[in-house]
Amino acid sequence: MKKKLVIFILILILISGGCYYYNKNSGKNDEIKNVVIEQTKIGSIKKSIKSEGTVEIKNEVDIFISRAQRVNKVLVEEGDIVKKGDVLITFDKQEINDIKRKIEKTKIDIENEKLNLKEYEFIVSDIDIKNKLREIESAQVDIDRYNGNQKILEIELSKLNLELENKEYDYNVKKELFEIEAISITEKNSSEEAKTGIAKDIENKKWEIEKNRIDIDEKMKQLELYEKQYNELVKKNKESNISRENNILKSKNKIKLLELDIDTLEDDLRNTFEQVVSPVDGTVIEVYAENNFRVNLEKSLMTVADINSQLIKADISSYEIKDIRVGQEVIITSEALEKNKKIKGFIKKISSIAKSETGSGYKDVVVGVEIEYDAKDSGLIPGYEVDINILIEEKKDIISIPLFSIIEEKKKKFVYIVDRDNIVIKKEIELGMSNDSRTEVIGLNEGENVIINTNGISEGEKVKIVDKIVSKVKPNNQSAQRGGGGR
Repeated sequence: MKKKLVIFILILILISGGCYYYNKNSGKNDEIKNVVIEQTKIGSIKKSIKSEGTVEIKNEVDIFISRAQRVNKVLVEEGDIVKKGDVLITFDKQEINDIKRKIEKTKIDIENEKLNLKEYEFIVSDIDIKNKLREIESAQVDIDRYNGNQKILEIELSKLNLELENKEYDYNVKKELFEIEAISITEKNSSEEAKTGIAKDIENKKWEIEKNRIDIDEKMKQLELYEKQYNELVKKNKESNISRENNILKSKNKIKLLELDIDTLEDDLRNTFEQVVSPVDGTVIEVYAENNFRVNLEKSLMTVADINSQLIKADISSYEIKDIRVGQEVIITSEALEKNKKIKGFIKKISSIAKSETGSGYKDVVVGVEIEYDAKDSGLIPGYEVDINILIEEKKDIISIPLFSIIEEKKKKFVYIVDRDNIVIKKEIELGMSNDSRTEVIGLNEGENVIINTNGISEGEKVKIVDKIVSKVKPNNQSAQRGGGGR
């Protein structure tokens, strides 16, 4: 862009010089000088900064997976262009099948454990305890009955002993009466038999009492056994209930653990891939994955550069950076693009750090800027060098003229105008916004012919218009740039 501006200026100088040379040689004949003019138009003037930049990738996507799977095949190489959704890598399917089998097995384990839980939830029966308690109660009733019998037998024994004493006394009296022949032998023998019968009844009663006592002892032993068995049953029942509750808790916890195992396995399944596809349209710039090797989780599988996510990085001289603002429009051109193709962008970022830049015969301090644009179908690819034109100011609906057409006398500004009769008129003007080649002027009207080659021209003389400079810029879009430093 600088080269074009310089050529344009040189052409104007040559034209001016030629006109001057022609005027000098022809002045001897008619003294009418040849001039080059530019007819004023209502338009605009832009002030911009030019620089150069490099196209870079804004978004490089590193592709990772979360599990150390075995790679089956890497389908792309570095430099390959891929579309979003293209398969990049395939993995060993055996790992996915193994996880699915583990999930099914774990689900079966859960169902089995639920069946165990149903069995544990049945309350341990206490029927044996209740039966044993009834046996204790029955034995106690028997003991109470035997004790009651024992008292009755002992009372009966006491009565028999008293009766025996009476019978012995009666027998002794009758024995004495018999000896004195007061009674018959029959009466004596009858008394003796009565005494003997009572004695036998006493012996029988004693045997009944002993037998009853033996029965009481046996029942007491039986009661003691029943009570011991009852206590053992109560203890066993309590232990069974505690064990049941523990088994229920263990079973529930096991089900929870198995369900967590399924969650983990399902996460593993979700994170285990049969293949990896490209997340963006782009270019494969690095490949780390290898066929038949397990993935190194510390490294990405590969890196894909998103070709539709580009930016341009450029450096702007420190004396120009003050005019740069985020959001300013940028026109991007490149020799790599189609002729006259221009791409619009904008300033996205301005670095907060300056750096030194040196080259052949110069040293400058520059500040980096980043420019964003729609890269899709732009024709730009990473690595291209581009020219950038940053619009920093624009004024519309004004008249502008070339800077070198201005005459300065006594701190005032003038231009030479050619009227309808080709007479030179000197007109005072005021300057407005300027760039490196043109300036806004106040005091001129649209359609006036401003002389470009002012050397040797005087007010009031007649001139001949030999060339008319026509601006290539449309009205209200007059464009001239000032050259910028930096890349």
